[in-house]
This record gives sequence, structure tokens and C-alpha cells, in this order.
Amino acid sequence: MAVFVDVLIKVPLGIKETYTYSVKPEDEDKVAFGKRVEVNFNNRLITAIIVKVQNEKPSFNTKDVIRVLDDKPVLTEELYTLSEWMARYYVSSLSEVVYSIISFKKAKLARIFNIEEETVAKITSLNEEQQGAVDAINSSIENNKDESFYLYGITGSGKTEVYLSAAEKTVAIGKTVIFLVPEIGLTYELVQRIILRFGKEKVAVLHSGLTDSERLGEWNRILSGEVKIVLGARSAIFAPLSNIGLIIVDEEHDSSYKSDSFVRYNAKTVAYKRKVLNNCTIVLGSATPSLESWKAIKDGRLKLLTLKNRAVKDSAFSKIELVTTATNSSVISVQLADLIQQTLDKKEQAIIFLNKRGFLHRQECPECGTVKLCPHCSIPLTYHKQYNRLVCHECGRMYEVDMRCENCGAETTLYKSYGTELVEKEITERFPFARVLRLDSDTTTRKGSFEKGIKAFRDGKADILIGTKMVAKGLNFPRVSLVGVINALANYSASDFRSDEQLFDLIEQVAGRSGRFMSESTVLVQSSDTFMFPLQCVKNHDTEGFLNEALLARSMLSLPPYTHFARLVVKSKKAESAEKILKLLKYRLDSLIANFRGDVNKTVSTSECGKCPYEKLQDYYRYHLVLSSNSVSLLSYIIKTVLESVTLPYNVTVTVDVDPLSLT
Repeated sequence: MAVFVDVLIKVPLGIKETYTYSVKPEDEDKVAFGKRVEVNFNNRLITAIIVKVQNEKPSFNTKDVIRVLDDKPVLTEELYTLSEWMARYYVSSLSEVVYSIISFKKAKLARIFNIEEETVAKITSLNEEQQGAVDAINSSIENNKDESFYLYGITGSGKTEVYLSAAEKTVAIGKTVIFLVPEIGLTYELVQRIILRFGKEKVAVLHSGLTDSERLGEWNRILSGEVKIVLGARSAIFAPLSNIGLIIVDEEHDSSYKSDSFVRYNAKTVAYKRKVLNNCTIVLGSATPSLESWKAIKDGRLKLLTLKNRAVKDSAFSKIELVTTATNSSVISVQLADLIQQTLDKKEQAIIFLNKRGFLHRQECPECGTVKLCPHCSIPLTYHKQYNRLVCHECGRMYEVDMRCENCGAETTLYKSYGTELVEKEITERFPFARVLRLDSDTTTRKGSFEKGIKAFRDGKADILIGTKMVAKGLNFPRVSLVGVINALANYSASDFRSDEQLFDLIEQVAGRSGRFMSESTVLVQSSDTFMFPLQCVKNHDTEGFLNEALLARSMLSLPPYTHFARLVVKSKKAESAEKILKLLKYRLDSLIANFRGDVNKTVSTSECGKCPYEKLQDYYRYHLVLSSNSVSLLSYIIKTVLESVTLPYNVTVTVDVDPLSLT
């Protein structure tokens, strides 16, 4: 009997994506759901994936599958079901979701992990709080209770040991574990700790240093059943494990769980769906819960487990000081300079944090106010001293330094801000005998350079570590007794409703690097406005006070998590083309939404069309609008219906972002 297969071809939303091919007799025993095949499609050889095997001959002529590429399926039935849900939720084609899951293309950042047993801290016994949390989670795992937990613990409270103890129980009863961490948290130290605890053969680490063949090898190892724990960043949520008993989402507040690729999924949201599909336990955790999770805790959808004390005995909260920069002409305030000197005198270490790289930012004319922008992107250029060039942090292009104003011709322009390069210069000048190390994306371009720098600092080969966000989370340094935050409002935007939450999270997290193994430590935060509510909450160690007030404000303004947003971005190299299509989409959206008027359960609103805050990126002009509704499924349905009704010009693309974290 002849065999035919339906295969999924990668195409955009609204285009037919499944096609039927015949199977040659010699390949009939090789085809199966989830295997990749090579087919002739529109006179091109492409890779497709089998989604159905059948014996019924179609009513049309078919081409043969050229060859079967896999010995075993690379896509499971569960991941296919997950893909169907994601396509609906995130308004994408099914094929785009599937191929993002099984993509074995090399990622941008290379990070290789080598295991050295002597560098790993020994397992410590659990304290009473930790044991209580472990008992609650293990009870859910053992009894298949399908529960959702939130592990809310201060920085240094030992959340990781709780996760690992629960993972140990899960593996012991024959189930598997997905352990998600933010990309920045996938550290050398954590990988070592897990592999040495569970054994290299039972652990797969899905990180961005894997080549195509390495990733496929790990994928097949997971499919074989050999792997019991998958550790990784965002995309590890798609690990093809079977019999999942536990999903862990550490630092769940971190924005890197949100994808910025074409399928703009949030790994945290996808983790909830995999929990449902596998009837398993999920644990989210952080010292700074997201407002979405805090509301879920308040609503009873997440069971709260609390760690109020640091895991290391005699370790105490750091003293937090706020210092205004309004009267400081120097990058380093007098107060911070004094604390740095005291730290050096005691042979202890300091971390100096600024979430901006480069030397000087925002070249502005004092006469007319013109800011020098990248010609290809509408964002200000940054001066990098190491290159002696102006650099665009979006497209990476470099330009000669020219201090003249391109608008009015004024001979001198001024810089309005600064980055880690300038901080390093001032630190080394003021403390010439200190050993200074800087870690940011400019100094960690070489493979393994980040891990090498972190190890050097931990081993005491540097006294002062200067860094951006990459040093703010997930790192333990026993000798750090001082954290200095140079400019707390470096990336603050008053127009972004998430800015207060992001500010609180970042400062609270970086503050947690200080005094994790000491009874006395200090965090000094420099800011142009020290009276801002998030900073006052950091000073008073009042996380719950911040979360409750922030939730109240969001509720009064009908902002997430009390509603859902979806953002449409239209881009083209011609501004008028992007604007024209966006206006057409808005007209179609408003017309469809009008059909639901009068139904309180189907309320949807749309914003006006407008330019994106970053109007131009990499030569593409960008226009957007935002929809809001209490029903995310309704939002997705409306957007999908409208997009499928519109034929886009060849020079225009539309991106849909459901539950966006940024509106820039």
C-alpha cells in the first residue's frame, strides 16, 4: 500500500503551510511523525517536517520525498501540540513556531562550559525555611498534584539549593526536570554545580555556545531518555523531555525570558502551558517577583513559599545608602570614594555597577539641542574610547568623531551621559594601586572571557569589578562587602509604565551581590533623584511594599497585569509605506472590534497609529499601535483575522508582539 506524508513548510502567517508528498517504497519504513525530510518545493530543495503519515491517496498528483533526514523523530507529539497553542496565542504561523523549536542554527553568543570539581561549593544542609519549601514542592511532585509554587526569597537565601533538592526528588522517582535560568544567569558556576551533583550523563545544558551539530546531538540525547535534567535559558523550555515532573523558572522576573525573534514568545508563559500538558509541578522564583506573578500569588493561582533569611549563617542585610548626584561633578561621589578606600584597606572587594557601556553617551549641541544619531537608526551614538569612534549600539556601525553640530554648525557639542569605560578610567586614576576588572559586552567578546573574568574576581585577582547588568545577578562573591551603583536612573524612561518595576528589580538584584557571606556590608546608590519610590523601597528592604503599591497603580490605570496588550509594528524602508499599511490595519481592526460592542466580555481597544519611539532601526522605518483587552485569546483572534485579510506589499513586514515587555 502506498504511503503519503503531510509535511510542514516554513511560511508566514496566512499562507498554506502543509503539503502532501508521496514516499518511495524503499523509504516507507523510515517515515514517521516528527522526522525531517528533504523535498522539492517550488523547484527548490528545502527541509520540511512530517506531521502526518497516511495511506489514502490524494486526488492530485504528488512529488516524492527526496530523502528522510532523521533516524528518529526530532519533534514530539507534545511539542507539536504546544506549537499549535503558541501559534494561536502569539499570532504566528504553525510552521514558524515549529521551526523555532527545532532550529539547530548557531546562536549569537558563544559560551563554553568546562567542569572543574574543585571550584564548586559543597552541598550544604538545608535550614528550616529551605526544608519547608522543599517538603511542599516534593509533596506535589510525589503525589502528582499539578501545583504551581512561587519561591520568594531574598538574595542569598538559598533558592538554588531548594530547586536542586526538588530536582533530586523528581529524578529519584523516575521523572524529568526542566530548569530555566535567564541567559545572564547561565553561569559557569551553576552549570558545574548541577553536573557535579547529578552526573554529566544525566544533564543536558542548552546554551548559546552550541553549534548546529552539538545542539542536534544534545536534542537526540534528550529524546533517547538518557537525560533527566535540562538546564538552559529561554529556548530550553522546548526540550523534548518525556515524563516531566518539575519545571523550574528561576529569576522569573527577568526580561530575557521574552523572545525578540519573529515568534515573540515568553518562556515563562510557555512553561505554564507545558505544565498543563504534562500535569506536573512548576516552581517560579525570584527575590524580586514580577507584578504578573505577585498578582497571581494574591489571586491564589501561585502558592507562596518564602525564604526570609540568608542561607549563610551570620550573613545580614546590607546597609543601603542613597546619595544624590546633583551636586557631584565627578562620576564617583565623595561618599562612594570613601567607601571604596575603606573596602580596599580591609582587603575586601567592591562591585561598581553602571548599566551603560561605552565612554560617553548622547552627543548634544548646547545651542540648538540637536542630538547626534546613527544615520541608519534613530538612536543616539555612543563614544567608545577604546575605538576612538562613535558607535551605534543597535546596528554596530562606527563613525568618526566630529564635535561640530550637523544642524546649526556650532563648533562644540557636549555629552550628556557616560558609560563603564569612563567609570573604569576614573576608578583607576583615583585608586592607582587597586586591581580593576571591567566586564561588559565590549570586554567579553572572546569565547570564555566572561567566565574567565568572573573566576579571576572570585579568586581574588581583582579588587574592584566594574560591570553592567551581566554582573548584577546570579553571582556569589564571598569577599564582596561593597556595591556601588553609579547612576541608578541610567536607563530609566518615565514614558514606560514598566520603568519603576525594572528600576526596583535591577537595583535590588545588584545590591544582593554585597555581603552574602558577611555580617556587615554596604550598598551605595547614586541617583539624580533619591526620593523616587522604587529607590526608597530598596533602601528600606521593602519589596512587598513596592509590589503592592505598584499593583495598585497598575490596577487604577488598567495596565498589565490587569489587562493584556498586543503590539503591531509595521516596518519598511519607506516611511510612507509603513504608515499606510498600519492605518489600513487599524481600520480593519476597528471595524472587526465594532462587531463586539455591547458584549462586556469582549471589550477591545486600539491606540492611535504612531511612530515607534525608535522610529528607525537598521534602515527600516517603524510605526506601531497597541491593542488592549481582558481576553488575550480575543486579542489574538482579532489580530489573526485581520492580518489574514490583508495582502502586504513586498517591502512591508508586520510583527505581532502579544504581552510585550517593551513599547520602544
